[in-house]
Amino acid sequence: MEGRGIPCWIAPRNIDPGSSYASQIVNAIRQSSALVLLASEYTNASGHVSNEVSLAFDNQKTIIPFKLQDIVFSDEYLYYLGRKHWIDAFRDFPAGLESLYQTLCNVLPDEQDAHPVQPTQPAAQVAYVPASPAPVSSPTHVEPVSNRLQNISRSEIVTVLTQKMEKFSYCLAERFQDPSARQAFERAAEAMFEQTVRVTRFGRVQMCENGVVDKLVSSIKSADSNASVSIYGLPGSAKNMLLQLAYFRLADDYAAGRSGLLPCYIAANYFEKGVYTEGSAGTSMKERIRKELDEFITYVQAHPGVKPVVFVDGVREHIISSTAPENVFCEVLRELSNYRRVVTVDTGLIKNRQRLKKAIPITGEQSGWVFQTLSVDISDHTKALRLIEAVFAMYGDDGIEPEKLYQTLVKLRYTEVDIFVIRMVTRELTMQAFDDAFSAAEMYERMALRELEGDERQLCEVAGEIFRYVFDEWFDVNESPYRGKQWSLVHKHHTYMEYLIAYHFAYCIRNYQGGGNTGFFRTMLTAGENMFLVQMLRASYPLQEALFSFVTEHYDQFDSHQKSNGAYWLGRLNSKSLTGDAVAFLRQRFEELRKLVKGNEDAGQENLDRQFLFRAVCTGLLFQGKAVAMDEYLCTVITNDVANALNRGATIEYYGDAYQMAANDTYYLDTNPSIGVHAINALFGRVDDSLNKANGKFSENNLVTLTTILQTRIQRRGSSGLPDIEKYVQRAIYFLELYQKRPQHTSSGKIEFYLRSVLDDFRAFLAEPSFDISKHIYDRYRGIKDVKRQQWVSHDIDDPESVSEHTYSAWLMAMLFLPEDIGNAEYKKREVLDMLLIHDLAEAELGDQVLELDEPSKELKVHNEVLRKLFVKGTYPQVANLTYYYNIWTGYYNGTNINARIARDVNTIQTSYAFFEYYSQFPEHFSDGEVLIWNQNQEKLISAVILGLGGYGTEMLKALSWFGQMDGCRLMLTAVDLQADAADRFTLQCPELMSPARNGTFEHGEAQYAIAIHAGVDALSERCAELLAALPNITYLFIALGNDQRNIEAAVRWREFCERRKLNPKIQPVVYNSASAEMLNRATNFRGASYRIHCVGSIRERYTEQAVLNPALEAEALARHLLWGKEDAFWRYEFNYRSSAASALHRRMKLLRGIPGADLPPEERTTEDRDRLRLIEHRRWNAYMRSEGYSYSGSREKGSRNDLAKLHNDLIPFDLLTESEKAKDDV
Repeated sequence: MEGRGIPCWIAPRNIDPGSSYASQIVNAIRQSSALVLLASEYTNASGHVSNEVSLAFDNQKTIIPFKLQDIVFSDEYLYYLGRKHWIDAFRDFPAGLESLYQTLCNVLPDEQDAHPVQPTQPAAQVAYVPASPAPVSSPTHVEPVSNRLQNISRSEIVTVLTQKMEKFSYCLAERFQDPSARQAFERAAEAMFEQTVRVTRFGRVQMCENGVVDKLVSSIKSADSNASVSIYGLPGSAKNMLLQLAYFRLADDYAAGRSGLLPCYIAANYFEKGVYTEGSAGTSMKERIRKELDEFITYVQAHPGVKPVVFVDGVREHIISSTAPENVFCEVLRELSNYRRVVTVDTGLIKNRQRLKKAIPITGEQSGWVFQTLSVDISDHTKALRLIEAVFAMYGDDGIEPEKLYQTLVKLRYTEVDIFVIRMVTRELTMQAFDDAFSAAEMYERMALRELEGDERQLCEVAGEIFRYVFDEWFDVNESPYRGKQWSLVHKHHTYMEYLIAYHFAYCIRNYQGGGNTGFFRTMLTAGENMFLVQMLRASYPLQEALFSFVTEHYDQFDSHQKSNGAYWLGRLNSKSLTGDAVAFLRQRFEELRKLVKGNEDAGQENLDRQFLFRAVCTGLLFQGKAVAMDEYLCTVITNDVANALNRGATIEYYGDAYQMAANDTYYLDTNPSIGVHAINALFGRVDDSLNKANGKFSENNLVTLTTILQTRIQRRGSSGLPDIEKYVQRAIYFLELYQKRPQHTSSGKIEFYLRSVLDDFRAFLAEPSFDISKHIYDRYRGIKDVKRQQWVSHDIDDPESVSEHTYSAWLMAMLFLPEDIGNAEYKKREVLDMLLIHDLAEAELGDQVLELDEPSKELKVHNEVLRKLFVKGTYPQVANLTYYYNIWTGYYNGTNINARIARDVNTIQTSYAFFEYYSQFPEHFSDGEVLIWNQNQEKLISAVILGLGGYGTEMLKALSWFGQMDGCRLMLTAVDLQADAADRFTLQCPELMSPARNGTFEHGEAQYAIAIHAGVDALSERCAELLAALPNITYLFIALGNDQRNIEAAVRWREFCERRKLNPKIQPVVYNSASAEMLNRATNFRGASYRIHCVGSIRERYTEQAVLNPALEAEALARHLLWGKEDAFWRYEFNYRSSAASALHRRMKLLRGIPGADLPPEERTTEDRDRLRLIEHRRWNAYMRSEGYSYSGSREKGSRNDLAKLHNDLIPFDLLTESEKAKDDV
């Protein structure tokens, strides 16, 4: 060329030594008139060549492909080049050179007109695409387009239009030249679309019986003549492919005469890159687009019967320049009166609403059809593999197995995948530099630098520009010129944008100078951006050190967003030299904030800021392994409506569903239930990791957040608009059920009750076609009016009071007779009244179970499960916050405060009042023994019967002797055994327990019980019936006769016996066979009346983890032992273990009975409460030691103790103990 007068610039020859290689190439391309691309097998693999072609394109230089080898250009090059219009020099090199010379002669300016091309005034021509490889000469006459198209055939116009689309990116025309290859590609594409495309019409999901492409084509055909069909999705999600497949289908139909719909394909993103100048010296965008559409418009105008369809690709939802190409399309296409249009729109890339277009006119009149391209959740292994296999079927696998690629994607921490990610990572895997130690951050840095010619300065500039575009509210898009380098990366895929934002964030931290602008630190990163920054931190201790210093030195000057960011990122530090100080810093913030946010429901900015900061501090501590912070925060989320909404909204923003914090100071409070899919899928993945894969320490944080998000979307079936909600609920049920079987990391019962409550609701949602949480709750608990009190039903009282009548009567009694003030600061009459209103509310669900005057602990425990689950349902936005009622129920249940004790007393008094009212009307319905019990209500009788003194029966009798030691209770134990020596055998084991000096006596400060053993009596005999009939009452019946058959028979027999005598003991037979036990537990008579039998000792029950290990009880027992002994002795000696476990069990009974002070540490108890609890504990200890075979040593001297002989010096009444020994009874 140079020999024939055409000057050339060649990099290896013309680069000046010592100067920037990259900048000289850029300058040379800008100053040139044309770029000749010498294409060989190495072209596609070279990132530098691609960058040079892109630069020439951006500067509107003529690009002439000169093929040295017969290669197929990659899609990336086809974005800039035509497909068939190049010089095939490999066929005849001399002819190729001649063709190149002639082409350059036509391109280069004449000598007299030659002048340097200024960078600010690039030539208007963008690309040169010769019609054939033959030499090109300037035509002397060009026939007008209208004349040429007047008589053109259908197939010819389709060919013309298809050839024009070949310059657009990712064109499929060349792949479709082979019909069999096209069919194979289309099959694979349909397999992909099946996983990734959601079709709706007017918001309703549509089925695609014959495939997605067929549905798109049919929607176009059925649309009105000026209507549009929309395809939405993120960049890189195959919108372009779906559009093209529909285009080719319609083009085939038109060419073959099967349809009057003529498609034309045009790409908006192609025209974004141009540099346009108005006036005679340049070319406007409108002129270029009109020229592009000339043949299509002219043909349609010349053929009135044609129905035009315009396929518009590459429309952006966001603004990147002052003029949007699609708006120019609208202007140009006004020449057609009507035309259908199919438009792909990049959505979801930019989450700052200030950057979004207010309207996209090209979409015109909506047909209602929307095709949305989606990514696939990486945790769905099967679906992800199907997608990978479909992509490999279309583009090849480069020798990589689908499973290997899947595992690589997981390792790189992708949460979702699409076609772009699959193709990109597949390509990276084939490169030698890729290894298993690579992080996603390193991979994206390498790919970005390849695009930017290895220039890190450019990478910093591009990342900074993108960061300012997304987050700087003062950034004016209309005044900022389009920059190809800035957008070439982020328009490939949203993960490039996430990487660039994280890169700039890290850059600002690393290069911060004292006194500089800290505004960048207000930015809350999304999950993808966060993942990249975490990897950058992990790879760089200096970056961690810079972050720690930056946060701790500026924290007091930060605004609330910056403080929240600082707290969160301190939690992500993992360098041992920094984490200790980071945790200490966060703990201090935690203590400062928790009192300010707890219970604060104010929706004002100040409280929102505090709640958000508290969330960040707790999250930071959780990342550092401090579970106490999680416990505190999750309880806040469950009980505080503002914290709950803030947590949901922040999570949804974090995972990219609705990111708004970039634009202003407001917080998103999850006000749109139709979004949140990304957050839900990501949370499922995290919960799965922690429960199934042990990749996370704690599951509760993500599980509670997930369930609260789902709760807002199932309040009323069909109201959320979130697709596949049933699928999400079903999956949540699986994890909630799994969670119950896994080790749990929270100490608060509130969290456990919440998760059980929401599990019930999710099951109801799936079971009820018209589920509405408000109606569901209200209908269930208003039914308390229909529940009759079993105490009176069991005595054949005609129309006895209902539970609601009892509740109202107790409330009325308290309202009328309780004073407003009793001189006690803790006393609150309103709290007593509210306790009475809710105390029996659980019976709407359970039915009334009380057959005795006092509330048994078992009944309260069952009520507790129901009511705590009810009072956490305020986590539904349409249900009131019920935390107050949760708290007062807790007080009533524990019976620890004065209001609870008064409420319990009022409940008892009202029940007594009802008894005597019914007794006066129906005296024949009550026995003398029952009247006696009601009259002597001040002391409760525990009357337990044990049938069978084998191994089980003996141990039960021993345990009841100490477990029943409770203030205000009389303990009567009756045992029956067939063996004549049963009493002697038991007395031999426990001599002092059965001695006349102890058994049946009621000495103050001593264990109090009455044990009667009836030996030689068959448990199924008349004699046994006589013995039991003589008892004043039976509250508990334990049956252990040696085999399942006899135990079951006895259980049924004695239930019938007790029914006839209006007694309702709890009956527990020992049944080894699990199936038999379960059947008997559910047994009813032919009228459906339950036998109320509760089997124990089945194989399945005995060998559960809870039964064998019982870690919670073990921990309580150890804590009890450490009050007086060393830990190794607890584990080494069974006596210490069993004794401490017995004490821990009895403490639970004290709590259930509401013994004042039992819930407090000993040092916080009043003197009265402390002395009472010490006395009860010593009574228990005395009974326990005697049940273990111990007797009094005869002396109070410690030296008289002999454990081998089972003699103990402290087996004496409580009042005889020394003060130090009494102190040991503090539990």
